[in-house]
Amino acid sequence: MNRSLARFHIALFYVMILLATIVAALGFRRLYDPLFLVFVYGLFLPMIVLHFFAARGARQGKSYGRILSYLYGIIAVFGFPIGTALAVYVFSQVGKKWERAA
Repeated sequence: MNRSLARFHIALFYVMILLATIVAALGFRRLYDPLFLVFVYGLFLPMIVLHFFAARGARQGKSYGRILSYLYGIIAVFGFPIGTALAVYVFSQVGKKWERAA
């Protein structure tokens, strides 16, 4: 179980939902195209789902939580400088010993 990593993924889960909503709202006001909303949420949905399941796995101490966290870290490392800093944090947390939730 890695509570700090689970909280990190939950926070990014909500941040991604907020960003998707802001981008969709700003773009929809200009385009008035419902297909634009589907496009925007389709772009953000994979990362939202990744953070949800990574948080769940990290909280329960499951191996898929560690794998998804590694995956996010690899993706985030290319987002210099903020993504790289987030990736370093994720890698430092994933490297710790995980315990199974009781």
